[in-house]
Amino acid sequence: MNMRKGKVISFKNRGGMRIAMLVSGIFLVLISPIIGAIPGPGFIIVFPVGLALILKSSLTAKRLYARFVHRFPRYGNWANRLLRQRYRRKAKEAAKTDASNTT
Repeated sequence: MNMRKGKVISFKNRGGMRIAMLVSGIFLVLISPIIGAIPGPGFIIVFPVGLALILKSSLTAKRLYARFVHRFPRYGNWANRLLRQRYRRKAKEAAKTDASNTT
């Protein structure tokens, strides 16, 4: 981490690093069908890693992903599980406990 004028700048928030993460994420997503043709669980590992890199580095991709999750909650839950988004699980658990407390 770098310190500039009292602000902490994360390594991943630098402009060049964000572009590198975006390009590598797009590359992984594009080669995942090719890796899927090879026997083994390659697609299941490579595609979510590429998607995670894209979502970490692009605000537009995050917006599109949020729209996708809102429109297709069933597939959104599946994608969140693959991306290990804990806040979604915590929100779901909190909603269950609130529902059980009201009955």
